[in-house]
Amino acid sequence: MKKIYDKSAMAILPYKDNIVFVAAEKQLDDKFIVSYKMYDFQNDQVMQVRRSAYLEAKFGDEFLYFSKMFPDFINYKCAKLPDGRLISLYPNGDAAIFDKNNDIVWEGALKYRNSGPAGVACVDNSIWVSFPDGDTILRYNAATMREELRIGSQRDNAFSKPRGLWADGKNLIVCNSAGKCIESVDTSSYVVEKYAQFDEPVYQYVKCGMFEVVLLDSGIYLL
Repeated sequence: MKKIYDKSAMAILPYKDNIVFVAAEKQLDDKFIVSYKMYDFQNDQVMQVRRSAYLEAKFGDEFLYFSKMFPDFINYKCAKLPDGRLISLYPNGDAAIFDKNNDIVWEGALKYRNSGPAGVACVDNSIWVSFPDGDTILRYNAATMREELRIGSQRDNAFSKPRGLWADGKNLIVCNSAGKCIESVDTSSYVVEKYAQFDEPVYQYVKCGMFEVVLLDSGIYLL
């Protein structure tokens, strides 16, 4: 692995052919002063970028609208459905789906045993959500938002504090933070296989073309 940035990194997103990320510069009480940076794969450089680059990576072309709707946008997790709808969810469980006109077409709470979510990804017309406190991931029907399937629980060892999710074709990549590994879930057969093992907790995985990037306790790494 190759280290891209240090442990102050907080969140990573693919942006065009590169990645953008949030870095904590300093902490004041319970709040962080952050900066926004981009890693250029071709030039192997980290550079400062405007907040708008991170917002565009997260919300798309309508990022100004969503940045006003979600003042704490860093902690919101978002994913795009195949039909262009956007699902957003917050750590306390608050969730909403927006159509192409940015109108809310569904809102509610996504929780598992009273615990909130940490990650979301869309595979076909299914929405997958991770719940670290329950050691589980849940699949929801994107049309009805009804729970359809659960993988993992505190009684088995399928996952241990799953956090970041990433859709890679029909496979779902799960960042198993306490297990210090990444698992790959075949969403057709529901077979769970080890994808990568680390020496520390892993929180996010993103793929940009041929490049795979992870956020670990100690920083951002290129696999």
